[in-house]
Parts: sequence; structure tokens; C-alpha cells
Amino acid sequence: MRRFSRFDLLHIPAAELSAAFRKRLASHRAALGALRLPAAFDDATGHLVRGWDEASAQSSDADALAAADASAGRAVAAIRSLEPAIRSSPSAQALLHGTFSAIIGARALVQSAAAGASPEARRGLLLAGS
Repeated sequence: MRRFSRFDLLHIPAAELSAAFRKRLASHRAALGALRLPAAFDDATGHLVRGWDEASAQSSDADALAAADASAGRAVAAIRSLEPAIRSSPSAQALLHGTFSAIIGARALVQSAAAGASPEARRGLLLAGS
């Protein structure tokens, strides 16, 4: 998966950033489908799978990001309801880390694309997020 620098987020056309976001959605959804976690995580992974499927069906990148983000929140709530030893396990941490890494990267792509074609508008957005 390509990593985007701040320079990239300033200068890559919005359509390419949107395409990269959609590719990341598909990639993370495929990774979720391939996970083999203990049954205790079925509820959390179910929230993520449904949320990422909903995100992929959205026509707007902002709506897709919101759907994925909401599913991550539901997954966190499901993991919080587990026993402490399970919710602090490496499996739980890996699931949350991978999900939130994907959300953070997706957010950068979507926000940069939404800022428009002007590098100046994008620069203000990126500086505000520093």
C-alpha cells in the first residue's frame, strides 16, 4: 500500500486521492475477511465488516469515511465489553491498531481531496492538522 507524504497530499489530484481512498477501503475490507481471531471478537469484527461494506457502498468519500469511522467506534465498544484479559490481548490490540491506522490514513486522503485542487487550500488543512 502506498504511503502518502504531505507533499503528495498537497499535489496529487483529488480524483487520484479519492481512488487511493477507495482502494484502501477495499484492501482493509479484504484483510478483515481474512482475519482468524478468537470467537470473542466476532461481534467487533462483525461491526467492522458491516461498516466497511456500508462504506464501500457510499457514493461520497466523506459518507464512506463516516461509515467506516462509525463501525470502528462500534467495534471499540464491543471490545470494551469483553473481559480485561481478552480486550488487552495482542489480538484485540492488532485489530484496533490496524483499523485505526486505516481510518487515519483514509481521513488524510479524504480531507485532502475535499480541500480542492488548490495546494494553498490543502496546505491550510494540513497545517491545521499538525
